[in-house]
Amino acid sequence: MSDYDDSNSIVLFKNEKYEQGGDHPVYKGTVKMDGKEKNVSVWIRQASGKGKMEKGTMFLSGVLDTWEGQGQQQGKQFAPDDTIPF
Repeated sequence: MSDYDDSNSIVLFKNEKYEQGGDHPVYKGTVKMDGKEKNVSVWIRQASGKGKMEKGTMFLSGVLDTWEGQGQQQGKQFAPDDTIPF
């Protein structure tokens, strides 16, 4: 048996719904930290040159969330600027 400890790990897969020019993330997966699991969404971005990176530099950008799919979001709080997901 391996000594690998997956208690703090990230797993990413190519998103089947990704379409170039669309809003879907390129990669999706999960992160497990301190015994809690969250969803990960990752996009490939290009720097505008206004920050620390040179214009055109490619980088990864992502978010963590607890999204569980349609019909399983009871109790989710929306900010006033959020759109309702239906």
